[in-house]
Amino acid sequence: MPDEPETPRRPLRFKPTEFEVVNERTSPPAPQVDARPDPGPETPESGKVDLRDILQDAVRGVPVTGVNRERDRDNEVRGVMRADQARQEKAGLFETGPLDDSKRRRQLRHYWILMGALNLTGGTVAVRAGPGNPLPFTLAIAAMGAFSSILTWRTFFLRTYYDE
Repeated sequence: MPDEPETPRRPLRFKPTEFEVVNERTSPPAPQVDARPDPGPETPESGKVDLRDILQDAVRGVPVTGVNRERDRDNEVRGVMRADQARQEKAGLFETGPLDDSKRRRQLRHYWILMGALNLTGGTVAVRAGPGNPLPFTLAIAAMGAFSSILTWRTFFLRTYYDE
């Protein structure tokens, strides 16, 4: 079987050090002459700013960020967002009814039934064995603690319903 011909080597080049200019640079637009600087919120005559003054301005409809906020109040994007909000409200997407809590109540009922059955059985074994027979006594207490902690963990802290 003849030797396979050696594949031709790729020519090695350095990485380009400059970027390819695709768009020509343009100067930024000149600032608008009619734009007024934002004077900020008005200070009351007393010189102190009080929460009551801020609330009174809010009730009167004074914009919080100053006079330039007035022209940003209504634009095309806000109109589209308002129309979308109205469509979603009409479809009933924001309405909530009574919540179904039957799964959680069933889980709590199973928890208390199992907790009572396991601890009653373990407690009975521990009392009957007594401290005189240490192996069944210790195993019953350990089983009660292990099963109680696992059951409590699954019921209250593990928020998955993989077994139902």
